[in-house]
Amino acid sequence: MKRYPSELKNKVVAALYELDNSEPAKAGAIAKIAKDHGINANVVYQWNSERKARVINSSESINKIKAVVDTAAMNEHELGSWLRSNGVLAEDTAPTAIYLRVSL
Repeated sequence: MKRYPSELKNKVVAALYELDNSEPAKAGAIAKIAKDHGINANVVYQWNSERKARVINSSESINKIKAVVDTAAMNEHELGSWLRSNGVLAEDTAPTAIYLRVSL
């Protein structure tokens, strides 16, 4: 696979973020970004997928940290009630809680 300079990738990814913040993207918008930068459209689609995956993973981490902080002072009964009402499994937040206790 061809390697592209990080500066070029950063410019393309910035253009993809601008697409997110604009009106609904028109068909072929990503292909146009690829053409404007002289890159195969498949590469830009891959970078866009990677970008979205990073955003999702970051959001999930933030939500886990928020859940741990919000529930830190709760007793076991209150915690169980909160977890059930929010559809969260205790084992999903446990590693984050342990990490935060060790880090702080």
